[in-house]
Amino acid sequence: MLIPAVARRLRRPVRWIESRREHFLATAPDRDQHHRARLGVAQDGTVTAVQTIFTRDGGAYPVLGDVIALNSINHLPGPYRIANVKGLATNVVTHKTFTPAYRGAGRPEIACVLDRLLDRAARRLGMDPLDFPSMRNELGIKGVGESGIVSPVPAIANAVEDALADRGVEIARVPLTAASVWQALRNARRPSAP
Repeated sequence: MLIPAVARRLRRPVRWIESRREHFLATAPDRDQHHRARLGVAQDGTVTAVQTIFTRDGGAYPVLGDVIALNSINHLPGPYRIANVKGLATNVVTHKTFTPAYRGAGRPEIACVLDRLLDRAARRLGMDPLDFPSMRNELGIKGVGESGIVSPVPAIANAVEDALADRGVEIARVPLTAASVWQALRNARRPSAP
């Protein structure tokens, strides 16, 4: 709040630069999970399996142990009925500051993974991602107990991928950075001309 107020007062851009020590004392990052995930889908769009193997950076002081990684695994199927679910996490200790449990603790990360898998599967089957997966119960609704956590990360990744679809770009990693989008453009497979 202070930086925008100072910039407004001075009527010019202002930059905050903190020392490494200040950063260690004042921050506690989270959401650093790296997933290798896959989805099993029948031709009719029924999701039959989901698997993820991932690492979670716990920082230098893993005070929460496996809590966030286990929470991610527990929420892997999301609101859907998926018969085969497998999750394997490795918590790593690094030079970063400790990582706390923010609101959602593991759920936004896994929601991002599942949403990206579902959207990619829908596109490969030629289905509309909004109607996928086609897993409706007797009440005509998808799943039961839908989570209240909706992460904007997959929505942004999907929007970028859609905008660059004519260039054959596939976004495989989040969070997105300008450098990662440029790299995806360089690596793109251009669709063959009709």
